[in-house]
Amino acid sequence: RVRGRLDNCQLNKLMIGRSFGSMTQIQTLKVLELYSGLGGLRLSLSKAGFEPFHIKAFDVNPLANSVYKHNFGEEVNCKDLCTTPLREIEDHDLWLMSPPCQPYTRQGKQKDLEDPRARSLLRLIQSFSSLKNPPNYLLLENVKGFEVSESRNRLIDALLSNGYRYQEFELSPNQFRIPNSRLRYFLLAKKSPMEFLYPELNSRSMIGFIPDSEFFSGESPKYSPALIEHFLEPDFTDESLFEKFKIPTKILAKSGRLFDIVFPYSDRSCCFTKSYCRYTEGTGSVLQMGDSVFFLCNCLMGSII
Repeated sequence: RVRGRLDNCQLNKLMIGRSFGSMTQIQTLKVLELYSGLGGLRLSLSKAGFEPFHIKAFDVNPLANSVYKHNFGEEVNCKDLCTTPLREIEDHDLWLMSPPCQPYTRQGKQKDLEDPRARSLLRLIQSFSSLKNPPNYLLLENVKGFEVSESRNRLIDALLSNGYRYQEFELSPNQFRIPNSRLRYFLLAKKSPMEFLYPELNSRSMIGFIPDSEFFSGESPKYSPALIEHFLEPDFTDESLFEKFKIPTKILAKSGRLFDIVFPYSDRSCCFTKSYCRYTEGTGSVLQMGDSVFFLCNCLMGSII
């Protein structure tokens, strides 16, 4: 999954702000991509115009790493950040971070620092004071819920004690004309004395917009989300393309009323989770390509004609 390309792209532009000015000031940006996944944060950095850059990526998921290599032609360091020597993460201008969300997600147990999957982030937080050459910039992405976690509090404490300024955002793709609700937390940080492009936002506890963005009028979204049909294959009316993705009739008859059903002409869809295709409710929307009236009537009757 490529995480939030549009909002990350806007945030990357906002993060660099006044610090770089012209890109001629720095020949090659040295980037550390931690918890790299499929490379969504890397893609956003490229789309934001900050090339050339040299990137070093880390992730413990071999499958995600194989997709990353397919996407970008580069190997990912398949290492546990709990034990990776600090010298391997030293001397980078920018850290991109998307740590595991399970310790903080509202649908989980919210064990926070007690969750083993939070250990690597905690180790990175503790490393700030030990790094000889800490990053000048940091962008962290996570789920709604991270902003009230002890992990977040410790990160903020570490940033402040090591001379960073920071801003926090909560943004969703539907603010950027993407018909999907996926509220996410973003933290931007940069070393003092560098300022953000909009330092007046430093005092805001949480920012729900991007200033001077083409997608916002003041603090309000400027546009409604686009229709789902704009994101489908060009010949999406060809049913043969969707044959292998069809939901079995037996499941429709039993659980069809629990699905969040959207159509090509819909301008919304629900957040997709890891349990999509395994659970029927609360894991993401399903796309109905046929006649909506007949489909809903048949679901209510408990059978599909």
